[in-house]
Amino acid sequence: MFKSTLLALYLLANLSSAATVAIGQEVKRPIQRVFLGSFGNEDYGAWFRLLVEEELIANGFQIVAATEKPDATLAGIIVRQTPADPSGSQYPEGLVRLHLPSGKVVWRYRPTGGLGNHTSPPEAGRLVKALIKAIDDGQIASGD
Repeated sequence: MFKSTLLALYLLANLSSAATVAIGQEVKRPIQRVFLGSFGNEDYGAWFRLLVEEELIANGFQIVAATEKPDATLAGIIVRQTPADPSGSQYPEGLVRLHLPSGKVVWRYRPTGGLGNHTSPPEAGRLVKALIKAIDDGQIASGD
């Protein structure tokens, strides 16, 4: 009984310390430092850009100025669309692109808009999740 208790305590201590390391570790992606360019001339585009910025920060990205040597730039045009239904809901429409410092476009995102819950906050989250998936799957690499 004593040996099994010691073994259980040993395993528990090792598992919890391993879990702490795993939880506390930062995810290292080839693209970490992102400059957010313009998302259009409308207030709606600027608001959507802020939503994307919050999602990027919450997912471990660092938002930097263009002069701080970003790994990539995320920019595009997002406008507000109001469907003809009586709900008056609005959703984002447009195109956002990720480009490397060389200017090469390596990823595109077009909000699906209009169907289901595609209002701005959830759509900003979908954009960032799609970006992370593309980076983690190796579809996007840093460098020129």
